[in-house]
Amino acid sequence: MAIDKDLAHEGLVMHPLEDIYTNCYHCHPDDYQVRAGRFSAILGVTPSSNPTPTAVPVGSVVEHPIVILPPSVPNAPSSFPWPLALGGLAFTALFLLGLSTLYTHPRSRMNR
Repeated sequence: MAIDKDLAHEGLVMHPLEDIYTNCYHCHPDDYQVRAGRFSAILGVTPSSNPTPTAVPVGSVVEHPIVILPPSVPNAPSSFPWPLALGGLAFTALFLLGLSTLYTHPRSRMNR
């Protein structure tokens, strides 16, 4: 499988030989100094390097699949509790009907 060199170097720095460790080591860990030496001879520049205190890890990369979890709050609005609302409405209607019955038919008339 051939890799397109221009595509592989897209987004990299303009002058990679100014710091070959930072700019080249990540993709070319085994031969970045040899490659830099070859290109510096062609271009007539002296490569420099500023090694970082911690080495860039080289080896097999274990890729983990991306897991997309559902949001903790549902996106759909919560449904209205119709049974509870209708039950409360029925209770209120019966209570008011009872009060109106007591008001319109006092007990004195019931004891006759």
